[in-house]
Amino acid sequence: MLAQGHLPDVHSQKGGAHPVSATPGGRDVELPALNTQNLHDSDVPDDMPPTPRRKSADQMPSFEIMEHLRKRNCVPSGFYEDDQRQLQIIFDEDYEKQRVKRQAYLETVNANRKENYTKELARRKQQRDEMEINTAVKNNPRVPVWLELVKAGKCTPFACWNGVKRPLVRHIVTQLPVTSKLVGLEFCRCNINDEVCEYIASMLISNRSIRQLNLAGNNFGAAGLVALSKALQVNDVLKFLGLQGNSLRSAFDSPDPTEEGILALADMLKVNNTLVRLDVLNTGLGKQSFNILGEALRNNSSIVIFDMDTTPVSLNDAKVIKHALQSNQRREQIEMSKKKKTQIKEKRKQMHEQKVVAEQKEEKRMAEWIEHERRRRVQDRKQKRAAARQAEILAEQRRRELAQAQLELAMAAASKKKKKKGKGKKKKKK
Repeated sequence: MLAQGHLPDVHSQKGGAHPVSATPGGRDVELPALNTQNLHDSDVPDDMPPTPRRKSADQMPSFEIMEHLRKRNCVPSGFYEDDQRQLQIIFDEDYEKQRVKRQAYLETVNANRKENYTKELARRKQQRDEMEINTAVKNNPRVPVWLELVKAGKCTPFACWNGVKRPLVRHIVTQLPVTSKLVGLEFCRCNINDEVCEYIASMLISNRSIRQLNLAGNNFGAAGLVALSKALQVNDVLKFLGLQGNSLRSAFDSPDPTEEGILALADMLKVNNTLVRLDVLNTGLGKQSFNILGEALRNNSSIVIFDMDTTPVSLNDAKVIKHALQSNQRREQIEMSKKKKTQIKEKRKQMHEQKVVAEQKEEKRMAEWIEHERRRRVQDRKQKRAAARQAEILAEQRRRELAQAQLELAMAAASKKKKKKGKGKKKKKK
């Protein structure tokens, strides 16, 4: 396994010796050889070409020169010097071809070795990062519980994770959902470096909920600022970005520049029209940087609060920044007034539409009620007529039954009276 930070030289000869060959002038030349002792099998291609050796035709006899020429399908001229010169040219061409082939082989070996070395470093770094994250999460069990609440939409709008370890910050920003109820996030004094800033930038590119992000008092510099600035060229949601207390010195402020983060920040300010407040207090920026930012603010239409150090700023730069902020504030007031008027207009329109809808609903309800009452009355009349008809039928039936009963009583009485008269007549005859 290769040691970290060291790539073995492929030009060293095994055992420390170098092949030696004679030059046309009789001098010995050391040629590079390949050391395959520390190489992995996958690093070394098959069919390793031999070490090229330069040949000289100066001291060759005539018959040997002619033999070499015939082997290469060349016709000897018969003149020793001409044949010697021709053979030397052939020897030089052969040497050059072997050298190029050998050099290509060495470059392939070096490329394979560097690729494997880089992969091994990346694998080790990934393992180390995963171990750090697992350890940090295990020592702080509140983080996974909070992340579950965020994903379930049950979290508070603002979260403060100030002072947590760097691996926890990386874990949080990589696990946050794209949309949630979380609108404010603080990672102050978390020792965030440029690498973690890249993860935060990736989160900002896709996140549609975070409105406030405070990264004050951390340890990232110009490279982290470049990553955040590029993310904010895409993000159109974030309103506040806090960079207070981070060392953002750029090529314009330091004789030993690292990365031109101020240019990236200025390019972001020219494009982003969502950010309202930017905090760059105690970031080590100098006069030239604030001059660049002041020029960028002229093309920005959203920044109204710009927290900055006033010591390194000249009066002219301060006026430029103040003028830009005042212009944005007036523009914001105008936009807010227009927005308020539009909201009032839309509210009135909405209220009118709601009133019309309510009236229509009331008219529909009244029409349905009237129709219901009409149907109820019709049904009541039908029921009353049916009841009256039934009562008449019952009354007629009772009348008939009563008449039948009276008739039967009359007939019974007449029959009884007739019987009595018959008995009276029989008594008189006697």
